[in-house]
Amino acid sequence: MIMMYVLSLTPIGAAAVVIATANSPEAPYLQYGALGICFIMVLFLCKYIWHLSDLLSKQSDRNEKVIERNTKSNNDLVDCLKDRPCIMGDKRMNG
Repeated sequence: MIMMYVLSLTPIGAAAVVIATANSPEAPYLQYGALGICFIMVLFLCKYIWHLSDLLSKQSDRNEKVIERNTKSNNDLVDCLKDRPCIMGDKRMNG
């Protein structure tokens, strides 16, 4: 999570460098360097978000499979218990 904060603040820092170096003699080098770093960080951030999206979709698929399995097991248990008599009124069980 900290990485996301760093990546999201890097373009803001690069923009600040561009503005702060506007009157510097080496302004083009600093500005283009800052913009290059900004561009790389934005690409890295997009790739990281894409990766997280893939992880979430895989996790969602696994969760759906678990839900299906649990639902099937529950339905099988209900089917097995349907034909059994109720023992609530049985004196052997309640004393």
